[in-house]
Amino acid sequence: MFDWWVHNADRNLTELGGNPNLLWSNEQPATLTMIDHNLAFDPDFNAAEFLHLHIFSEEVPALFSDFLLRESYSARFDQAFQSWGDICDTLPEAWFFIDAEKTLPVNYPFDAVKKLLERAASEAFWQLPP
Repeated sequence: MFDWWVHNADRNLTELGGNPNLLWSNEQPATLTMIDHNLAFDPDFNAAEFLHLHIFSEEVPALFSDFLLRESYSARFDQAFQSWGDICDTLPEAWFFIDAEKTLPVNYPFDAVKKLLERAASEAFWQLPP
């Protein structure tokens, strides 16, 4: 669900292989850690391709049709999103520039990313492409 929320299409695995970007630890308690979020907030995100290739694509129908799970995920997304302003306010100044001299701004699309994350509060978020 996290990858759907942030439009991260870089966690793929099919019968032919892939790049799931997951680290699994069998030590107790067992943990699953998602790594490599460099494709998050992709403006060219393809929902149909994502749903076909994502490592957990087989779970999508159950996740999207279970109203209790939807409510639980919606609450988690909302809680995380409540920190949006604080997160943006605490980013290091250097991250806003390409160069060390701070003369070339990154021009990161914060408004577009915020809008993308806000869609989790809408019914459209839970609609799968045909």
